[in-house]
Amino acid sequence: MNDIQSDARHGGHDHHDHEHHDHGGHHHAKRWFYFGTQKLEAPAERMKVRALKAFIAQHVQGFNVEHTLVLEACGDHPDKPLHDDDEIEICDFPHFYDQPPANFG
Repeated sequence: MNDIQSDARHGGHDHHDHEHHDHGGHHHAKRWFYFGTQKLEAPAERMKVRALKAFIAQHVQGFNVEHTLVLEACGDHPDKPLHDDDEIEICDFPHFYDQPPANFG
């Protein structure tokens, strides 16, 4: 019954899906991102690329954490390869893909 009373207090209209809120009422829409065609929700808004790759590996079959994670850029801007020690902020639905490490020699 508390859920019904809670909905009534919001005036019958909800501005956001409940799944985007934690128990403290914080909004988590910023944490969504795409890896290839898969939409995922990161465990934090800011994280090391190494941790993001480990998270992707848990959810995307065949993902290789040894590959370079690349952030797609908009328009004519070049995509940005990310290093494992870089810190990334997950906001505005970033798109990532991976590529094997380049072997020069």
